[in-house]
Amino acid sequence: MGLAVIGKLGNLAGVRVTSPVKVLLPPFGLRFAESAHASGFSMAMRADPFHKLVYVLAGRAELTVDRRPPKIAAAGTILIVPERVSHALRDLEPAALMLMCFSQAWLGRTPELPELWATLVRDAEAAWPLVRVRRLRIEALWRRGLFEQARGQIGGGALATAAANEILAVIARARVLARADSPAARVRAVAAEVADSFVENWTLDLAAARAAMSRRSFSEKFREETGATFWEHLERLRVAHAARLLRQAEHTIIGVMFSSGFNDLSTFYRAFRRHHGSSPKRWAEEDRG
Repeated sequence: MGLAVIGKLGNLAGVRVTSPVKVLLPPFGLRFAESAHASGFSMAMRADPFHKLVYVLAGRAELTVDRRPPKIAAAGTILIVPERVSHALRDLEPAALMLMCFSQAWLGRTPELPELWATLVRDAEAAWPLVRVRRLRIEALWRRGLFEQARGQIGGGALATAAANEILAVIARARVLARADSPAARVRAVAAEVADSFVENWTLDLAAARAAMSRRSFSEKFREETGATFWEHLERLRVAHAARLLRQAEHTIIGVMFSSGFNDLSTFYRAFRRHHGSSPKRWAEEDRG
């Protein structure tokens, strides 16, 4: 739902709420919800029996957590509220919020999630603004979770869970970059993230946004830190992975191309030749000797 649409909805009677949305978790422990507030919305101090992520889609709100100084949350901000922790929310401008509520038992069903969530909760800040590229990703994931939850079709719970898992991972990675105290540190953090996810659809714009830098500044600093351009670095990682798969002799050339992050055979062949001087098939035959 775009922000312009949110604005129009505010003019319709009965669309915006004046009291907090009541959330009941289903048996498997995850619920996506949304709440568009009327003018003057405020929520008294309360503590929920579940963890809660709040994404400010529009407007501006003030969050108080456990009697700490309030945090101002504009559109594009993630709010963290652990279970059984007192908190209150007050609109500074009529807000539209996306909620992701989940139990500790739900977290425990995926091995990495409890520690990931604990790491997020330990952070001193309760309100985390996101750069535009992450906002778009988070909004797409939240939309997917709401969509699958509403459809009620087979596999909907699994797909909603996958969206929730990715939301938590995206936020955790965003915090790692946010703690980096220099452009060089942010570039190194992005390079490490690329090394862990080079098969995804990375672009220079996305990488620069991850580091909160302009394309030009990011490109210059990336070359300083890695000795290569962003595209050279990305290609090197993908070709190295392709070589590992070829050595296994368990994949077709198309499968190797796809699994390494390339989108077409001609690009894959050109990249592989640049690094190994021959086609993937011939290289694999020679490597196996």
